[in-house]
Amino acid sequence: MEIFESFSKSVDYVSKLLSRGVELIAMIIISIIPIVNFIFLGYCSKILKEGPAKDEPPKFENFGELFWDGLKIFVVALLWALLAIIILVAVLVSVVPWYWIGSRLGFASLGVMPLIAIFTALLVGICVGIFGVIGVLLAAKTGEISKGFSLQQIMTVINSVGLANHVIWVVVSAIITLIVGLLSTVPLIGWLIILVITPLLATFLARAATLFYSDAVEKTLLPPPPPPPITV
Repeated sequence: MEIFESFSKSVDYVSKLLSRGVELIAMIIISIIPIVNFIFLGYCSKILKEGPAKDEPPKFENFGELFWDGLKIFVVALLWALLAIIILVAVLVSVVPWYWIGSRLGFASLGVMPLIAIFTALLVGICVGIFGVIGVLLAAKTGEISKGFSLQQIMTVINSVGLANHVIWVVVSAIITLIVGLLSTVPLIGWLIILVITPLLATFLARAATLFYSDAVEKTLLPPPPPPPITV
């Protein structure tokens, strides 16, 4: 499926939640409670697991199962985020001595090294995030945390959809999230708007990811073909 088609088709999918008021209110309440909100992460995981065949959001039920699925997704996302943070800190720590030397000796070229380091670390962090998105998808689809760090399968999915297409999809998702986040600045009611929209946005992005990546993920997770029979 095309990148923007995956987003446009997700709008109708999410709109069906608006007619399920009780479930939507439950999602809003649960999504703002720390730890308990793993239940809603599990709901997003369920959307990814169901695949594109379903044309409406699943029922918001079986909270125990959703909690454990959400916890798995949280662990995968957290570990990928920690990797990016560790890289950022390591790069910054490595250039501190050079910055000190440059400032002491008056070498401007050494003084700008922290800026170069920050840019490099952020770039690496973005790359880590790009891999992490696919890791979360694989973990959600299989229910296995280890799949979230299978670099071979992650690269297979990325190669299947195309690196450029993958990056564009991630960037568009980030822009949509940023635009929605700006609604929080609306005077007086911004907090309420975000409260209501957050579950809808998460469902929207989960559905868009399902539509765009589903075929690639399914192909990646297929068992390898059996070896050809040995002929004597």
